[in-house]
Amino acid sequence: MKCNYSLDIFPAALHTEKAEEEMKYIAYYRVSTKKQDYGIDAQKIAVSSFISSKGGEIFAEFSEKESGKNSERSELKKAVEQCKKSGANLIIAKLDRLSREVAFLFNLKAELDQAGVGIVCCDLPDLNTLTLGIFATMAQHERELISKRTKEGLAVAKAKGKKIGASTPVPENIRKKGNQAMKEKSIKYYQNIKKIALKFRQNGMTYTEIAAFFNDTGYRTISDAEFRPSTVYRVLKT
Repeated sequence: MKCNYSLDIFPAALHTEKAEEEMKYIAYYRVSTKKQDYGIDAQKIAVSSFISSKGGEIFAEFSEKESGKNSERSELKKAVEQCKKSGANLIIAKLDRLSREVAFLFNLKAELDQAGVGIVCCDLPDLNTLTLGIFATMAQHERELISKRTKEGLAVAKAKGKKIGASTPVPENIRKKGNQAMKEKSIKYYQNIKKIALKFRQNGMTYTEIAAFFNDTGYRTISDAEFRPSTVYRVLKT
């Protein structure tokens, strides 16, 4: 999947200093231990497309098969060290190839900033230091809501099971209140999803690319399924 969008989250001053010379990059690619559609080859295509359109050269490449939850990734550490030694910027196809955790992303950015280099990402074109924090925090919050919703769903299932085999069923008014609360949370959840998807559509991303982003960053539908292009389309039309 080609990606023609760019994110540059190193200081603006760095642009001025390096504008007159050809930019050098250290590329980092990652797939998780689970099966993914967005593989190493697709990431290389995205990075190559970015380099072709913006200029520069890849100084070195590092790739690994590791969960994004693991902050101790050997190849990422090697890539970061190469960046600091060579003065090249770290380039990635998608932000989540680095991490989905707010603290990790900001710590990594700070480490590279100290060395006078930065991070360049080939998606999410309007993201900067401020919106990076907002976006990552929102994604993390949504994942927490999903976890909470799952636990609530299990509690409801348990209550239904108790109703079948017990002499004291769950009162109807309590059950209705629980269902209404879950419905309201579902509506709020999809409203946030719609805002994100709408922003991506305005930036030219396809339904397929948006669905892939949601799946890669841990989002799920209310029925705990992966997002499909048709799902994104329906959310935007509601």
